[in-house]
Amino acid sequence: MSDDSSSTSSSDLQPEAPIESIYMIRVILLQLKVGQNKRNNVIHCCEKIREAVKKYGPGSETWTIKNRTIVCILPEYFNCPYELKYFAEYAEHVPGGFTSNQLSMVAGELGINIIAGSIPECGHNGPPPVYSTCAIFSTEGEVIGKYRKLHLFDVDAPGCYPSRESDVLAAGRDYITTHIDNAMFGVGIGYDIRFDELARLYRKEGCNFLAYPATFSASVGPRDLLTLQRARAMDTQCFVATVSQARDETSSFIAHGHSALIDPFGKVIVSAGTEEAILASDLDFNLLDKARSQIPISSHRRTDIYDTIIY
Repeated sequence: MSDDSSSTSSSDLQPEAPIESIYMIRVILLQLKVGQNKRNNVIHCCEKIREAVKKYGPGSETWTIKNRTIVCILPEYFNCPYELKYFAEYAEHVPGGFTSNQLSMVAGELGINIIAGSIPECGHNGPPPVYSTCAIFSTEGEVIGKYRKLHLFDVDAPGCYPSRESDVLAAGRDYITTHIDNAMFGVGIGYDIRFDELARLYRKEGCNFLAYPATFSASVGPRDLLTLQRARAMDTQCFVATVSQARDETSSFIAHGHSALIDPFGKVIVSAGTEEAILASDLDFNLLDKARSQIPISSHRRTDIYDTIIY
């Protein structure tokens, strides 16, 4: 379900629908407007999280005894515009900075998990280096995982928004997996979704949900984003989410929007348009067993012919 009129949605939040799982994780994607004031961006983000939990959390019409866990996923760069010139200026410590402190407070207040999109993170002694970083918050407000973007977007080609992230960002050096109830999450940021090797590595590590905070440009997103998301879901037979900034036509970087959640068969469960949106869906992880047993690609790989990540 969604509060965005241009969204499409499955009916899996209806209480009367049959639910095979013992319990289901409720995933909430928040596609947010982002301006040039970091403090305002963070406060707005926390307000939207509270709004989402009020609408879809305990006490809401769709909450049942099958629900007990909420995971909110935020956009790539939810506290600053996607412009290289801002990254060093907006960089802060994770945890310990203003953004992390505010999200820690709201996660503990509401008793939810937050996969906190990405923000510019300064190194231990301040910038440089600066990383594009996703922190994961527990229901107690603790940072239980931190991922730094592995693949930096250095592209200047016709039809693409010109960017050279390596001029201002350092690349991460590791991946991360995080257990939240019966889900194991793997995280990538933006450009990372184009690299199937990372997705298959997460699958090998036991992940069943891949979260990609990903703000694609309006020029490339319509062509690539949904195709990439469905491909990663079908490569790994996992749930896959992308979460974008909402579109701002006055910005030098115009976001594509269209945050979405895809099931292990490559089907779109929920999707947004270009405006701010809150998307919610309950995940039945029995669907993964069905996908993996119907089409057992993990046991059909010809590793005698080609090198691959085995899972």
